[in-house]
Amino acid sequence: MTWPGGEDILHPRLAGSAEVRLGLDSYSYHYAAGLWEYSPRENQPMTALHFLRKAAELGLDGVQLCDPRHLDSLEYGYITGLKERADALGLYLELGTGGTNPDHLQTMVRAAHVLGSPLVRTFVGKPRPRTAEAMAELLKATAAEMAQALPVCERYGVGLAIENHQDLTARELAELLEMIGSEWVGVCFDTGNPLALLEDPVEALELLAPRVKTAHLKDYQVVATSEG
Repeated sequence: MTWPGGEDILHPRLAGSAEVRLGLDSYSYHYAAGLWEYSPRENQPMTALHFLRKAAELGLDGVQLCDPRHLDSLEYGYITGLKERADALGLYLELGTGGTNPDHLQTMVRAAHVLGSPLVRTFVGKPRPRTAEAMAELLKATAAEMAQALPVCERYGVGLAIENHQDLTARELAELLEMIGSEWVGVCFDTGNPLALLEDPVEALELLAPRVKTAHLKDYQVVATSEG
């Protein structure tokens, strides 16, 4: 898989995967979805069905629904209906959420199982500590929370993918994965987010590549502003 100019999209450590599928991350249309303190002026907010139709229109392979608020319900009937629509369009679905609350993660894992999603993408979602000691405590607490969701992951065969979400460096995320110590927990690697922590995206990927379950391909431009 290459960019139009011929450059490889994938890092060599990922290029050997048996199958690579390109999908639409619903956050790409987060203003149009009206979930982040913004509502479209002229059109109704995009729904999960809109994202499916858009992905099919663009010739993509699937959709990652980045937020459970894209779902009208977590009831079995609604979830199975959404899966049937995706299947009819030949699209895969991945489910996303945020945070590490174990009760919530278990609920999302069960929903992902019904939806046919092999994983639930999440992120730590807490303010970045200012000291090494506080970071160590955050990692310890996060690992303990996520460990509580592991039995449900194993039961339903659904993994967790922690995004490098501008809150943890690649090394801190790798340390968190080591503390959790489960094959059911890996990484959602965002290609742009390392820049927010002054990391080289390629070096970050080198470290995390063996644990990557899914990825966000992001095009960033770094510019100077009055805030830095």
